[in-house]
Amino acid sequence: MAERLSRAEESKRKRDHWKRHIDSWQESGLSQSEYCRQHELKEHLFFYWKKRIVKPEAATRFVSLNLGSV
Repeated sequence: MAERLSRAEESKRKRDHWKRHIDSWQESGLSQSEYCRQHELKEHLFFYWKKRIVKPEAATRFVSLNLGSV
């Protein structure tokens, strides 16, 4: 009988699976839709995991402005 994975192990397995696909897509030069078609992936799952895995390059920063006396 196959051993069941814990919830944490299953989550890590899924994340690793999608991370490999996202890395591969970024190197492929293909659109997200075309990559999904060629690899028989569901686009909505690709978009979901891409949002979770790919971090924005630069965080939004706020700058204070001195407008003088109003």
